[in-house]
Amino acid sequence: MPRYYFQVQVGGTLIPDEDGLELANLDRARTLALRNLAETAGDLLAEDGEKCLLEMRVTDADAHLLLQYRLTFEAPHDGQIRVS
Repeated sequence: MPRYYFQVQVGGTLIPDEDGLELANLDRARTLALRNLAETAGDLLAEDGEKCLLEMRVTDADAHLLLQYRLTFEAPHDGQIRVS
């Protein structure tokens, strides 16, 4: 099975995935990437509730970019969450 690496960027901080996961195919990697992106956004909103840019990059063992997702969200103190 191929190994996929999930690199997460939160604002200006890159969180590398040095281990990766063996998955059956790219569709499974896509599902996990989107799930991780949503979970990370939820965690960040719970922590500080401000504004953040999240990016998820899925690469193969040779560091070739296979998938890339970006989520920008804003949760100002007025309680109106904005997502783009």
